[in-house]
Amino acid sequence: TIALLPFYIDSRFLARSCTTMDKIDIDGTPFSVLMDRAVKIKSFQSAQLARKYNALPSFIQSSIFPSDEVINARNLDSFTDRFDAAMTWKEDGNAAYREGRFDDALEMYKTSLALFRFVVNTNPNIKNEGIKDEYLRETIYIPKNYDEKQQLQEFLVKLYNNLALTSMKRNDHRAAVQACDCAIEIDRNNDKSFFLRAQARLAPKNASAVDEELAMVDLKESVTINPNNKQARKHLKDLRLRVRSQRTKDKDAFAGLFRRGEVYDTNELDEEKEARRKCHEDD
Repeated sequence: TIALLPFYIDSRFLARSCTTMDKIDIDGTPFSVLMDRAVKIKSFQSAQLARKYNALPSFIQSSIFPSDEVINARNLDSFTDRFDAAMTWKEDGNAAYREGRFDDALEMYKTSLALFRFVVNTNPNIKNEGIKDEYLRETIYIPKNYDEKQQLQEFLVKLYNNLALTSMKRNDHRAAVQACDCAIEIDRNNDKSFFLRAQARLAPKNASAVDEELAMVDLKESVTINPNNKQARKHLKDLRLRVRSQRTKDKDAFAGLFRRGEVYDTNELDEEKEARRKCHEDD
């Protein structure tokens, strides 16, 4: 059992002190090893206290530490004023994306989203205690009327799709899928969201057969919603051919295994029996 230190352990201090700590041991175990174990246990315990927060997409997690600009925009009384501020950040993100500045674009999109969906921390001692679910509240802006609701939903779907595109450019495919999930939750008739989610599922080099099947479902949905989506139709056709080809290869490979098994069962087994019979005759 390792007694954890009740105070914050600065990783920079550990890095500077590792060489010295290696010279100290407790019951034969270097002190630096014990400290490393303690930090890992502490990190695990902290993670358990923030499971809900850790389950949130990264583009929502980041809203827990808002800038003064964001706080001021959230406090605007008028929906129009708040919406205009969010639109400005979104347009800045679009400009950064077109210029290939994907990190900047992502930050702009996250800031725009943080005016309407964000996490509020009520623990004044968060720097020392870390993030804890019991002190967090996820806030989602509720429009006052139907027109505001329609305007906001259309804006958020586009914003989530942009977050997905930017995340894919940064090879963060998990965040891209989550952004599409959020868009589809708002509007299940947006063919672009399903198409982007399919792309995000297929993009990783280690994409599995399950990912391909899920992407197939998304592409079919995209084409069903919008039969004129040429990109989705092409990707669906290519994916079907790829899956069909892989299944044929798998079938041939398994058939080869069975054939090799039959050769062993007949020829090799008969040869072994004959060899044993001759040995007995020689005896």
